[in-house]
Amino acid sequence: MPHASRIVRHVLLFAALSSALYVAKAQSPAPLTRSTPDGDVTIPVKTGVLGQKDPAAVTEITAHQAAVGGGPWVGMQGVGKIVYAGNSATPYDATLSNLRSDEFRLDAGTSSGQTSLRIHRLIGKTQASDGTIAALPPETSLSGLFPFEIARMDMSSAAASHISLLDHGITAIGNTPLHRITVESPSLGHNPRTGTQQTHVVDLYFDPATHLLVKSVAFDSLSNSRKVNFLFVVTYGDYRSVGNALVPFRFVETMEGDPYWTLQLSTVTLTPTLTSKDFEF
Repeated sequence: MPHASRIVRHVLLFAALSSALYVAKAQSPAPLTRSTPDGDVTIPVKTGVLGQKDPAAVTEITAHQAAVGGGPWVGMQGVGKIVYAGNSATPYDATLSNLRSDEFRLDAGTSSGQTSLRIHRLIGKTQASDGTIAALPPETSLSGLFPFEIARMDMSSAAASHISLLDHGITAIGNTPLHRITVESPSLGHNPRTGTQQTHVVDLYFDPATHLLVKSVAFDSLSNSRKVNFLFVVTYGDYRSVGNALVPFRFVETMEGDPYWTLQLSTVTLTPTLTSKDFEF
């Protein structure tokens, strides 16, 4: 796969869509789990239920917010290095930014030049090193970049009233027991058969002892023209204190179980002075 296609899970992955390896996996009979380097991971499933908040899930989210601190999540900006799997171990400069849980930006270098991914709520676009801009599917934009900030939302707010928190109890990925919670939120449009609101899901896996977020799992498409979904798993680590909050500085992502990229931040600033315009092209 071309090196530039690995800038982010969305950037230039139209090349990946034509890859026989990924297409063969995606078009085979859909399994309930997929293998990753850490163990089998359950594929998130939409229930179509909105507004339900299981008590055990609420308890875990509350414990997580107490563990990471920092008050209501406003956003962050981090600077560090990104390494792409499959080509070389060359690190490139990268800057990760986000506001709340619906605006994201990643500016990163590649062997061919600078690239950028920007998401403004349901509108996401990528810019390749040659300046070419491509749109992301709205559902993919809903997943954001690294959805660790979803668990930092105020789930009692009016903005979160339609979000469901569905509890799956303790499950194991490899030999590691984790508390799995599905976050289901409104998506675009309605189900043509039932007339109900379309939904989008992300699974969050918490350490049941520390209540830190260990993994997030999404099953998203990469193209508006081809409705083929791929499993993306982000592993969070190297939590450090930033002000009164704990923030992950290391993000390791796999795509369809294969290593994808690693982002290691060196500095992080909370509540950055950014506006929505910074997340648009």
